[in-house]
Amino acid sequence: MDQATRNQLRLAVSQCRRILEPALREELEGRFGIRLERARRLHIEPEARLKHLTPQELQARRDLLDYLAHAQARGFAPADALEQLVREVAFTHLNRLCAYKMMEVHQVYVGGQRFREAVSRGVYSEGFQLYLAEHPEAHRAVLCGPARTRLPPFPRLAGAAAGGRDRRALQSARSGQSAVSAAAGSRPGARLSQRPRLGRRLAP
Repeated sequence: MDQATRNQLRLAVSQCRRILEPALREELEGRFGIRLERARRLHIEPEARLKHLTPQELQARRDLLDYLAHAQARGFAPADALEQLVREVAFTHLNRLCAYKMMEVHQVYVGGQRFREAVSRGVYSEGFQLYLAEHPEAHRAVLCGPARTRLPPFPRLAGAAAGGRDRRALQSARSGQSAVSAAAGSRPGARLSQRPRLGRRLAP
């Protein structure tokens, strides 16, 4: 890979990071009640006050808190632990978006069926639209969120992107769909050894 290509990739990753990391912080604060206060201390809302979370989301929140507690036990300051979490989740999103794109380009088959378009046209990609049609809570999150970026936490795009689906569901999802953009990026930074595994519940 020549230096010009490396520079282009570095710029793309930096641009993705500027989009996704603030969106992830907003998600942590607005949905999960986890935010950084001015004194660089973590503020954790009591779980009893988070009536809007589903049982699955509550479990995801507990996993996030376990991660933060583990990071702090290993010597990370609260603010640094939160930034580490945001960086790793952003990096995971970027990896998966790249994987979806590669599966589209190489016409990969999943479960005997060709992998549906998931990222090439952003939120208008067929697989993503089908995912929204089958997950009303995700559709609401996209429609009601900020125009910059608003996606449900850790969507399982692959499940919607592969396999046949009802075309009427796709049309229903498209009606009233607002335009948002989604991108991810960041280097993972310093890794935590023997940390709690987030991928089990938080990742697709």
